[in-house]
Amino acid sequence: MIVCSCNALTNHDIADAVSKGASRPREVYASKGCKAQCGNCVSGVVCTLRNLLRERQEASMAFQPVDHGNASAAFV
Repeated sequence: MIVCSCNALTNHDIADAVSKGASRPREVYASKGCKAQCGNCVSGVVCTLRNLLRERQEASMAFQPVDHGNASAAFV
């Protein structure tokens, strides 16, 4: 889906930028070698960026081990 028609920036471009470490709109545009021009896309870029960052954070949390403290003490 086109998020920025001035720069032909797509949701896939934003996802690619996030995978390379982008966490701010400026970094997303820079990864494509462009800047916001008319500004109409900024809210869409921010929304897409937030969703992708949230998904990435949730995915990383799913793979972290859970600390249950000293579980063996409960069976003593």
